[in-house]
Amino acid sequence: MILVCGHNTVSTRSRNGLSLSPNIPLNTGGWSSHIPLRASNEPTKVIIILGRKGVGKSIVLEDLTSAQGHACDVRGPGTTAFQLEESIINGEKYFFMDTPGFDAGDEVEAFFETARGIEAIRHHATIVGVLFAASVNYSRVENLDRKLLEFLELFCGDEYIPRITFVTTHWTHPDAAQSNRFAHLRSLWCSFLARGAGLYQHGRKYNDQHEDTGICLP
Repeated sequence: MILVCGHNTVSTRSRNGLSLSPNIPLNTGGWSSHIPLRASNEPTKVIIILGRKGVGKSIVLEDLTSAQGHACDVRGPGTTAFQLEESIINGEKYFFMDTPGFDAGDEVEAFFETARGIEAIRHHATIVGVLFAASVNYSRVENLDRKLLEFLELFCGDEYIPRITFVTTHWTHPDAAQSNRFAHLRSLWCSFLARGAGLYQHGRKYNDQHEDTGICLP
């Protein structure tokens, strides 16, 4: 499977700039020691994974980095604290940051934990891309979905919209329900896609030209 983020291509079958400086005096929890400067003293590149609770962000993280132990049972609480895993893209080290999922009633907690993660790495890293995950199994668009898109636009700014890749998850078989939901998601994201944001279907087969075949992987 191939995932395009910004101008880089990530292979999820291998081990694989936006600078934010929020003035939030939070405990870094020791994560900064895991983000060393490169030999050139340039900041390490980080790609953040955002989305609602239960959409499969941690599964995407595991597939991109070959890490294990992040994706939980569907009955579990999901990601509650930001998590970092490294990967190699075109011979260069990157870090992927998984974040807590947003849900109605706990948006503030998820936001502050995401901010805590950014604060932990901001002196050592540059955010170069955002993966925004969404499930094709959600039956309707809620107010929270629109709020998250507003947050995403403010988070990145118009100049960095092309650094966003929308990632659809939970593909099982190409039935009408999932196809309709996918079309609805595309219409929801149309203003981002028109400005250069990317789109990737996690769990579907891509050909050698990095084109979506529409075939769901087993």
